[in-house]
Amino acid sequence: AVLVRRRRLGAQKLTDPASYLPRNTRCVCCASAMRSSTHMGLSSKKRVRRQCRLCGYNVCDGCSSKQEVQRNQGKGFDIVRICENCMERVDDAQYDTISPDNINIVEPTIEPDAPGADSATTVLARLLRDTLVNASEPELPAVKSVIMHIVDSDDVALSQTPTSERLTQPLRPRRLTVESSQEEYLLALQSQLQIPDRPLSSCLLAGANGRAYPLAYSDSNAGVPLFPLPDNELTRMGVVSRARLTEVRNLPELELICTLACRELRCATALVTLIGHDVQYVLATNNPAFRDAVGPRDQALCAHTIMGTLPMLVPHATADVRFSRSQLVLRGGLRFYFGFPLFAPDGVTAIGAVCCVDRVPRRVHQAQYETLEKLSQSATRIMASRITNDIELLD
Repeated sequence: AVLVRRRRLGAQKLTDPASYLPRNTRCVCCASAMRSSTHMGLSSKKRVRRQCRLCGYNVCDGCSSKQEVQRNQGKGFDIVRICENCMERVDDAQYDTISPDNINIVEPTIEPDAPGADSATTVLARLLRDTLVNASEPELPAVKSVIMHIVDSDDVALSQTPTSERLTQPLRPRRLTVESSQEEYLLALQSQLQIPDRPLSSCLLAGANGRAYPLAYSDSNAGVPLFPLPDNELTRMGVVSRARLTEVRNLPELELICTLACRELRCATALVTLIGHDVQYVLATNNPAFRDAVGPRDQALCAHTIMGTLPMLVPHATADVRFSRSQLVLRGGLRFYFGFPLFAPDGVTAIGAVCCVDRVPRRVHQAQYETLEKLSQSATRIMASRITNDIELLD
């Protein structure tokens, strides 16, 4: 039983005590007043205050216990305090997708590419080349636009390179335009598209050291946590409103990005989403079943992705208490999620996500990480290019 519980807790994303300090003065389980472990005197009849590492809130010592949590891909464990309510949620989650042969993907991890595997540059160039060559006349403008945004982003990176280094690099062809020929686009993919080599350790994931926000629950929310709020929520919603981002729907370029993402990650569905005040909008997708979909923010995995700047990987949604009771999981069959934040035109405000989802758990390799990262950056640029130029963003 101890080993089973250790493994189940290993599938959870715990809070980082250094990043989140709870302020509740009463236990979230029994509502008792609490005192610190060092405070005696007149308050000594109060229960000792502890912090639950799963929900993140203060709980009394009587409503919590120390538990072993699997870490380091099953090679070790930590001892943390978990409250009774959270343990009930952990035991209520489903772990049927976590079998002995895939224990290594309980903990979100980016896998190294196989020896001799193509780099992200080669993968993305091939995807774009095949799409360009096979595009019909109506599809061609969107394909060219996506390639331009991807290649132009590399030009920006080059412009920030020290002059001494730029002088040693080969001369690059002129910037692409809508009038450029197919041959010029193919040449650009061959000579201008470059995703720099990087160590696997730089492929970071959100919450590697723990969540920086708590999980709050409501009796009326059927076991689903209330959606978390970014620190810049007011500014974020101001950007969404002023930039009229909800009007950016079903752009062919964004739909193409979804198609490319699915091909590379071998997933059934990719989405470009926007998180509104209390709903999630699907701005683009390759799956007609999700086209123009609008759903509660509480149910949206992307509502957690916008809590930071790094991508979120959920290898087993049924086992993660943040999402195990979501209707997307219970009724929609979602098991796997991998998404990068989508940023507003200011480049710093996360307003949604570019994500891949599937009905089966999946591993994510380095080239796939880097490819989806590049596609998400291009999605941000494409959205920005379609928004009125005279919009004044909030500070």
